[in-house]
Amino acid sequence: MLQAQIFLIREKFSYGNESKAALIKYKKKLEEAVFSIEFCKRYKLTQKNIKNVISLSELQTDYFSEYYLTKDYGVDDRGLWVELGINDEKITPYPEVLFIRRTR
Repeated sequence: MLQAQIFLIREKFSYGNESKAALIKYKKKLEEAVFSIEFCKRYKLTQKNIKNVISLSELQTDYFSEYYLTKDYGVDDRGLWVELGINDEKITPYPEVLFIRRTR
């Protein structure tokens, strides 16, 4: 449906019936909508299954510090905890990172 709207914009461009600035603005909005739909499909996100979105706050410290994601294996000894990673790359979440919690 949105792809059809983008096609219609291209048609209107070629005939020059509408202002190019208005068409470009509308086309960008449609492309953003298509991106959002594809993102939600990729990660199986729906309005019903998003429980909440978590955004980390800025760390209020006097020194360099970071957030870490660790797996604690159910033990209190932090020496046994392991930092989580994907493809051997540590996950270091920054305040720009969003976590999306889905319902089960």
